[in-house]
Amino acid sequence: MSEIVVSKFGGTSVADFDAMNRSADIVLSDANVRLVVLSASAGITNLLVALAEGLEPGERFEKLDAIRNIQFAILERLRYPNVIREEIERLLENITVLAEAAALATSPALTDELVSHGELMSTLLFVEILRERDVQAQWFDVRKVMRTNDRFGRAEPDVAALAELAALQLLPRLNEG
Repeated sequence: MSEIVVSKFGGTSVADFDAMNRSADIVLSDANVRLVVLSASAGITNLLVALAEGLEPGERFEKLDAIRNIQFAILERLRYPNVIREEIERLLENITVLAEAAALATSPALTDELVSHGELMSTLLFVEILRERDVQAQWFDVRKVMRTNDRFGRAEPDVAALAELAALQLLPRLNEG
């Protein structure tokens, strides 16, 4: 296989529907880009971290509502939002459950799990934006290959395990074109 070109976009580059489309333009302007890595939409990570700190019901609802509003502002501008609505709803429900758990007892592991939902939602939305442009984009759940040590909040990747799992699960998909 030839060299893999990776594009990485931070939170402001995927902050909203228009920003995601500008990022999609960048990806599509270079035929060599084979893999796109995204952060959570701007503001989402801070909201998730706040939820992980364990909030009272009123504050928790406010943060959950803000997350929902940011993601649904993107979702509702898709031509076919129902394609991924159920998955976004499932992730939002999981965030709610985790935030309720954090209100009882916080932990670095719970924080990491909560925060990961930001990237899950932004990647699902971004893939759908690409598909609506007739791009054969595939969503890949990095949790299938990412392995770290158990230092929650400051975890280091297990590069050997990551390389092995990526060779088994990610590279074949990239080789398919």
